[in-house]
Amino acid sequence: MSTLKADAVTAKSTNTDVVITGAGTGVPDIETGFKVSGTAGLPVNNLRTGTDGELITWDASGDPATVAVGTATHVLTSNGTGAAPTFQAVSAGGFTLATEQSTTSGTAVTFGSIPAGTKMIVIMFNDVSLDDTGNIDVHIGDAGGLETTGYIGQAFYFDTSGNTGDGATQGFKVMAGNAGYAFTGTMILTLEDAANFTWTGFQVNGEYPSSGLSISGGIKSLSAELTQLSVTSLSSDFDRGAINIMYQ
Repeated sequence: MSTLKADAVTAKSTNTDVVITGAGTGVPDIETGFKVSGTAGLPVNNLRTGTDGELITWDASGDPATVAVGTATHVLTSNGTGAAPTFQAVSAGGFTLATEQSTTSGTAVTFGSIPAGTKMIVIMFNDVSLDDTGNIDVHIGDAGGLETTGYIGQAFYFDTSGNTGDGATQGFKVMAGNAGYAFTGTMILTLEDAANFTWTGFQVNGEYPSSGLSISGGIKSLSAELTQLSVTSLSSDFDRGAINIMYQ
């Protein structure tokens, strides 16, 4: 092997590149820490021209590659070790709103097909009333059916004449005060323990025109992942309003 030593190498002809070529499959081996125009390292503006919007990465073999340009509003997403990232649409996220169900008749409305992985459910009561005095239970369930026992909780109803309390052992309870008066408010169910499928519930509903207020809280564990819930009148029929849920 021969070594050429020089402090500077200049092209012989004007406006001519200096070309260093390896023999056969060999390539020029430039020492670490080389400079360009007196400054260490290769400046970004000296990279080969590419496509606007692409990013530099390495593929599964460790070879240089580019990430293809994404669509406007897409975000760069990791695909894990050994795979190049890609631009992908942002996941929808947030709550999914179900289809509203009328409570103008019957004793129950059921929301099924609640997807796996759900950790929070909001139940919305819109002007819901019963044709006689009675309470409302929310039953939750898994693929094996709705559960009507094993709840632990307490419910209260307040109005200008005082308050009434009752245990909530058959469901997450909405305690009513007067027949023909309507509830409007919200119940929130949250997954407290995913391993034991344990859900907590809390609700506040205002009853009008009686100036009444229903408050309750409770807890219930299922035998499998929650897939459905039912809002059920305990002793009378629904005669007004609607109920909907949203979940995430």
